[in-house]
Order: sequence, then C-alpha cells, then structure tokens
Amino acid sequence: MREPSRMMPESLTLTLAHEQVQVVFRAATLTAGTGAHWLTYEVMLTPRWVDPPAADSTTPLHLAGTLWCTNRGMTRVADLAPQIVALRDFPTQELLSFPLTTEQVLALDAARLDGALQLDLKLSAALIGPRAGAHGQVHSEAPLRIEPEHWLRQLDGLGAELSLMLRVPAPLTDPGAVGPPPAGPTAPAAASRGQAVARLRQARQELRDGSYETSVRTSRLALDSLDMLNPLPPAKPLHAKQSDQRDQARGGLSSATRSATSPAAPPTTTDPRRCG
Repeated sequence: MREPSRMMPESLTLTLAHEQVQVVFRAATLTAGTGAHWLTYEVMLTPRWVDPPAADSTTPLHLAGTLWCTNRGMTRVADLAPQIVALRDFPTQELLSFPLTTEQVLALDAARLDGALQLDLKLSAALIGPRAGAHGQVHSEAPLRIEPEHWLRQLDGLGAELSLMLRVPAPLTDPGAVGPPPAGPTAPAAASRGQAVARLRQARQELRDGSYETSVRTSRLALDSLDMLNPLPPAKPLHAKQSDQRDQARGGLSSATRSATSPAAPPTTTDPRRCG
C-alpha cells in the first residue's frame, strides 16, 4: 500500500461533444461557517481541445453534483450547488464546496471507523454555447479518499466550532403547577425540576454574555437539583445486566457532564520516599 504522501491525486476526464476536460482533485479542507461547515475540494480544470478556441476566449462549463459516503454502503452526504466555471486554453483552478452540519461531520467521522474516509462524487457537467453540440453534457463519478491523518487535522481545525447538542425535554414548573424555588446566584439547590430548568436557562445566558466560570457554577447547581430529585446510579461496566442499561446510560451521562463542569484539581506533590 502506498503511503498517503506518495499517492497520486484523484482525477477524472469529462468527455463533452468532441472535447475533453481533465479534473484533478487536490486535498480537501474543512472550514467552519455560520450554521454549517464546508468541505471544499480545490480542483484543476485542464481542457484538451480538438479545435482550440482563441487565446483570449472562454468556454462556460456548468457543474452540479452530489457527494456520497461509501464507508458503509452508499449514503448521500451533500449537494454541490450548481455553478458555472470558465474554461480557458490553460489549466484553471476552481473550488467545489459541500455544506455539512455538525451532525453530518460527526457521522462521517464515525463512518470511517478510524480509517480513511471514502467518498464518491457524482458529477454532472454541461458545456454552454456553440461548443455544446448534441453531446455537450455528461455524468461521471470520481471516488475520493481522505486519509485519517488529514481528516483529523481538518477536525482539529474546526476547534470550538464543532460541538454536539443534546436536547432533553424539561418542565418549566413542578408537578401541581407549583412554581420553582428561587434560582438566584445565592439560592441553594432544591429538589425541583423547575429550578433546574431555570438555572440551565440562566447558565445559557451567562455563557452568551461571556461569564464562563459563572455559567459552569450555575450548571452544576442544576445538576445538584436533579440529583436531589432522583439520584442516578454510577456508571457500571459494559458487562452489567441488560435491564440496567438505561440507568447506566443516565448515570454515565451525568458523570460525564459533572466531569466536564468540574474545576481543575490543584497540583499534588509526591513524597519521593514513597516511590519504589
């Protein structure tokens, strides 16, 4: 097996009427965006004209397509927005971008099973203008591969823009339409779902305001309220009884959340006389 650095870039040749266009794919990049991320391929388009046009002229080429993941069967990932590129009598560089939500990025990462991400681009191309002729449109496929090391670098580049959201239904009041106890910064935690929800709303606002440490403390008070209502069992090994799986999952989620909101432990020192 060839090493990733020595692998040739993926390419395909589009045969349109009597002309050919070679498409060479460079490395893919992941970029954070507003509401969505972008998986972008830089491509080089090289026409091979039978009858070369004038040196200063351009030939429009319409591109559209869909991106599929082939690690586990065929799963449609994203669409390539239709775009028109200009072909010249020399190689030109273009960008093909696919919008991805955070959930899609995480799903692609899970599908690769710590290996390479296998993709397939179904590309539709059509010449526009006099060169189109009767056969100026073609459909083609390009298998694309993103090596594990490169994919992990792209994920790392997303940084704080990549997150996982859990939506948990929660009541605004306690049973019997009883209003929740006060949830101010000095109020102690109470056995109240309504108070827990109020504190979570408060923590979200503090996070938006940039009060990160205060938001963490408020979140922990919400967890304390929920623990008073129904203490969760600790996370258990995977070989425990199947009937306990739901409680284990809730306990594991609670433990993970508490770990994420716990302040860092102070550094400790070790007595060298106890080191054997």
